[in-house]
Amino acid sequence: MENNLDRIRDQRLKNRVVTPEEAASWIQSGMTLGLSGFTRAGDVKAVPFALVNRVKNDESFKVNVYTGASLGSDVDKLFAEAGILGKRLPFQADATMRKGINNGDFLFVDQHLSHTAELLRADVLDIDFAILEAVAITEDGMIIPTTSIGNSLAFSLNAKSIIIEMNMAQSAQLEGLHDLYEPGKQGERLPIPLVKTDDRIGTIGIPIDPEKVKGIVFTNQLDSPSTIVPPDEETVIMAQHLIEFLREEVKVGRLTNRLAPLQSGIGSVANAVLHGMLDSEFEDLEVYSEVLQDAVFDLMDAGKVNFASCCSITLSEEKMQQVFSNFEKYRDKLMMRPQEISNHPEIIRRLGLISINTALELDIYGNVNSTHVLGTKMMNGIGGSGDLQEMPA
Repeated sequence: MENNLDRIRDQRLKNRVVTPEEAASWIQSGMTLGLSGFTRAGDVKAVPFALVNRVKNDESFKVNVYTGASLGSDVDKLFAEAGILGKRLPFQADATMRKGINNGDFLFVDQHLSHTAELLRADVLDIDFAILEAVAITEDGMIIPTTSIGNSLAFSLNAKSIIIEMNMAQSAQLEGLHDLYEPGKQGERLPIPLVKTDDRIGTIGIPIDPEKVKGIVFTNQLDSPSTIVPPDEETVIMAQHLIEFLREEVKVGRLTNRLAPLQSGIGSVANAVLHGMLDSEFEDLEVYSEVLQDAVFDLMDAGKVNFASCCSITLSEEKMQQVFSNFEKYRDKLMMRPQEISNHPEIIRRLGLISINTALELDIYGNVNSTHVLGTKMMNGIGGSGDLQEMPA
């Protein structure tokens, strides 16, 4: 594949281009890797495969893998099958990895998604290599992420070394959408100065120490599309119940037809329920969420959503093609933030989000379980559900 060095605008880094195989050769057993990626978006797509190919027959080789959330391109499946995982956190959504977790083949930390960065900042967790996908590196050495931010900022700040995957398949128009904010250490930080969904409070890229960048790998592969299915009779009924509830809130004066900023979880049910807003009277809506799925862009196309803040953009194959072939239409309505900010309880309470998430179990007292099946078998993880229950719908 032809390397476009124009994407590397920092002259100090143009000589750091390497193959995926060379980058993978630097990773030793016992190391901890911080990989970009959040719900199949913006994940690294070359170095993990090269690493698996190098060590898949070495039973003694183990690495710890930290991410933002689930990965695409079957990376979690490959890591689990290769038997090279020592520990995984904070979230996954792969059947093979799930089986390995429940069999005790490796450790898994089921963690609130806003907590990982805090533990890194406090030196509870450490990172040997941050491996991050980028669409560009600016003249002053900032990494421009692609379709997710996840924990990439925290990984880059706390890693000993950084490997960058420059993905030529990702749209250069993504530059300018990101808002990278670092809260600072506990006891020294100020309130997060975000009071509206469209507030910009940070930088457009991830500031890095160029001396930490050990290599840059060029790739040319789109994100794995989401696996959501269209709304069905059951999800339509769920959407109708939600809309009726919101109508009652408007009727008694607690909300207006603009509602409060919306948050919707990942998956077919959450997407389908949000899709139901198309047939409602609600308008001039705003979204402050972890993930933007197809329904948010459908609502934008219908003139229902004015602005959406997120941590990642995860779309079906058809919607991905539609959105990124006409991305200029959406750019001024989007902003992307680290998951620590998209999921921060301080902001969730301040904005008063209407939070719509799915669950595995609910009891008669209103307790919700979204991690374990029957209390014993891990599903995917709590993800953002614990963060976002601060303001549940």
